[in-house]
Amino acid sequence: MVKIENMGEYEIHHPPDKLKFKVISDEDAPSIGQIRRRASRNMNGLREQFLDGVLASIAAITEALAVLRASKGGKEEQEIIFGHAHDIKGLGGTFGYPMIGSIGSGLCDLTDPKLAISDLNLDFIKIHTDVLGWAVAQKIMDESDPKAAALLTALDTAKTRV
Repeated sequence: MVKIENMGEYEIHHPPDKLKFKVISDEDAPSIGQIRRRASRNMNGLREQFLDGVLASIAAITEALAVLRASKGGKEEQEIIFGHAHDIKGLGGTFGYPMIGSIGSGLCDLTDPKLAISDLNLDFIKIHTDVLGWAVAQKIMDESDPKAAALLTALDTAKTRV
């Protein structure tokens, strides 16, 4: 309810004080454990969104790579791949997937905008994209995951063959 104070020539309208409804008393405050559990649930949801986003990036990278392989593309497709790879590189560690970020970093190196289209190693870009998809499917977080060894071996083997 608005409190009206008559000041002779003018009135002061005081809105209701809702601050007391916004303040939590010590008895109502969540415990540290509750706060951590809530934060963990929220972070797990964000991690899933990150992985979904990486899958969408893989689809865009695959499409741009197909255009480049058909010799119908150029700098625009290179920049699409680089942009998605750069996002993956930066966000991988943030969301607890440094291995996925590392693969994104490799894709960045392979598609650096300073490189000429003729210097792009399309086969190695494809291998990185495939490995990235596998890492997402397996939810490989870092090198401590036993499945990470197979992933790293695949990339190392590909380097010597491509």
